[in-house]
Amino acid sequence: MGNNINSKKTLHIIYALKSGGGENIIKTFHNKGDLCISLTKNSCLEGIQHKCIPFRIRGKSRYYNLSEYIKSIPSLIILLCYLINNKKNYRLVFHGFPFQFLTFLILINKKNKIYFVYHQFKKKPKFIKGFFSVNLERLFLNISTRINIVGVSPWVIENIQKLFKPMNKIFILDLPINIKIATNSRIKLDKINNFLIYGARLVEEKGQLRLLKDVNRMRIYNPKIKTIIFCGSGNKKNEIYNYAKKLNQFNILIFDNLKNSDYLYLLKKSSGFLFPSYREAFPLSLLEAILLSKKTFIWEDYLHKFYKDCSYKSISLELFLRGKKLPILANKEKRIQELKKIYLKNKNFLKSIKKYN
Repeated sequence: MGNNINSKKTLHIIYALKSGGGENIIKTFHNKGDLCISLTKNSCLEGIQHKCIPFRIRGKSRYYNLSEYIKSIPSLIILLCYLINNKKNYRLVFHGFPFQFLTFLILINKKNKIYFVYHQFKKKPKFIKGFFSVNLERLFLNISTRINIVGVSPWVIENIQKLFKPMNKIFILDLPINIKIATNSRIKLDKINNFLIYGARLVEEKGQLRLLKDVNRMRIYNPKIKTIIFCGSGNKKNEIYNYAKKLNQFNILIFDNLKNSDYLYLLKKSSGFLFPSYREAFPLSLLEAILLSKKTFIWEDYLHKFYKDCSYKSISLELFLRGKKLPILANKEKRIQELKKIYLKNKNFLKSIKKYN
């Protein structure tokens, strides 16, 4: 297997949300032969569980709180017993909180290395509780040379290096996504023209409703672009439809269960990409839009400079919809080339974990 994590014997373990970027990454690895176990039920991974652990908590559309993790202790104990009994069968990859605090329990395989994947930024703590947590996490991450730390992007890794100063090896996760565009779409997408697009789950944190509310406040009665397309599914679908009725001058479309190739076809054809998400550790959809050289509009300032240098702030969306000329982004082409060096090789995304230098 070497250092390639895309192995049929690689077992991914996570407290999965009902649906999210980390879960979608694991589903992609599963499609390539990897195995997965979630310590939550009713998540988007439920149908592909390698082993259904008893007494799991229910999947949420938000991050879990401490009381929910405490409730999951019985299932965690059963999981650890299972891993001890089957330690020779798997290469273990743990995703997210709180596994890094359990290293003294999960260092059960004396031969294979164990990977801890960080999907989110780790903010510098401001209070005593935060400093204590970070130092405790640093202690556990450095407890064994067999622990390898994986970040989903170079900037997530930058934060890990600053906070934890790990003695262990650090790897970058080159995400298994593809920007190959289908030429023959299964639906008549070629009849849709002159539109803006956003691909994300239809949930509160992805920001579709705040996007529509912002557009409504602009009071643009003859917009240059009249169609906005949301690609995704989720519990906010009806609420988005109902609010869209207020925007008589716009045509709001929702495509759910769209094939990835069809979505990328629409993205390539679009006049621009909208990104109103409240928080993302590593926005894949925004990365795809930038690499396809689309105009991108962002709402939040937390994004890494790679994204900010390639995108317009949301305030510029009004100018664009009114047909005004947008300013030139001086560093955009430079940043795109840097992104391609990080994530593209022979026009395809790498599909393995490699050493981060």
